[in-house]
Amino acid sequence: MSDFQFTEQLQQHTPILHFQHTQDGATLRATEVKPKLDKWILTNYPELEDDVSIRISGSKALNYKMSFQINEKNQPRDPGRNAAGYFGNMGDGDPKFLIKNNKPITLKIFCFDVDLLKIIKKELRQFFLCHNFGSRQNRGYGSFTIIGEVASPIKSTYSFRAMHNDNLDKRRKQSLDKIAMSNIDWLYKSLRQGINHGTFKGKFIPWLYMKPMIFQYAVSQDIPIQWEKKTIKEAFFSGKLNDQIIKHPSQMIPPDDPLGVSSNRKRIVRDLLGLSTEQTWMNYPGRNNKPSITKKDIAGEIERATSPIRFKPIQHPEQDFYTIYFWSVPIEDDYLNSTFTIKKDNRDPIINNPLNLEMWQEFNIQDFLRFSFEQNRLENSIRLIDDNKGESLSNLLINIYDDIRNPQLKFND
Repeated sequence: MSDFQFTEQLQQHTPILHFQHTQDGATLRATEVKPKLDKWILTNYPELEDDVSIRISGSKALNYKMSFQINEKNQPRDPGRNAAGYFGNMGDGDPKFLIKNNKPITLKIFCFDVDLLKIIKKELRQFFLCHNFGSRQNRGYGSFTIIGEVASPIKSTYSFRAMHNDNLDKRRKQSLDKIAMSNIDWLYKSLRQGINHGTFKGKFIPWLYMKPMIFQYAVSQDIPIQWEKKTIKEAFFSGKLNDQIIKHPSQMIPPDDPLGVSSNRKRIVRDLLGLSTEQTWMNYPGRNNKPSITKKDIAGEIERATSPIRFKPIQHPEQDFYTIYFWSVPIEDDYLNSTFTIKKDNRDPIINNPLNLEMWQEFNIQDFLRFSFEQNRLENSIRLIDDNKGESLSNLLINIYDDIRNPQLKFND
């Protein structure tokens, strides 16, 4: 082999959501991976920042080439409803498909600068451990590592497992990677939007209900924060809100219940874990009983903001389960200091318009996660409505939180 190149074999742990699924050999793209690797190297080796000798002429990119080659035919799967935590294939544009290669993928690096080549080789393992690729990568899609990887990501703060018996669909067997993605989705729902688990039989029949951790964190502040969901109800759906309160007499509403918390400190809370610019509120008054709630940054600068929580699912060698590592990244100041105008079906509220809500500027993601994983907080948050139907999800959530609370567990031993 040439002194100016090396190869590595990559293992794919979770499907990549790929827009080039119709092309032969569709897999990781150098156009996505290389800029991230460049940034990783320059962050860890700041002394290279001003070294023009390792740059492509007239560019900030590092001067090396990268290519990927698959060793099997791709097997695209339409994500549709079955892809946990994915909301693509909506609106205009070509849909993305799940691609999962079960055989190793060959990565080739070619570089004439042998010193830079050594750095790339040294950094490659942790780089892949700390990054995913493709769409919805922050939620665990597109996870790859060097084959045979036993280490954990240096960025990781928490971890939990996904096992075969975590499959909640008892009617059909699910692949372990799909169970891992489902576990991530359930954890994320428990943190951000809450869980209202049940079935439809003419009407919705609930089995399990849980207030999201971010709501609980907001109302736990010295001056409680009223989250945007109730503020939106007050502005656009006051009749529906009053009906909900009448159905739940005040003496039956706990003080930390969404219906029971009112505060003049009204902020955007839930979208701190990822901006949702448009939502359909099912069975609320509006267009076809499906009104559209939209949010727009009043400065016109913010159109999207990803979640500050990053998930990395890995199936380590000789292990019949996945370890799902996760950590937080700082939220951009521009986002924390932003204000959004909220409309229903593109209209302002009749009274007190327009509805402008500030983001919760003081929000601390690390403190929020510590709060969420405190002992018994989850257990006290779950309300089982049907013990038989809701128990399996309750047990799954408790197992996930128990793993997270016990960092002494050495999954890689």
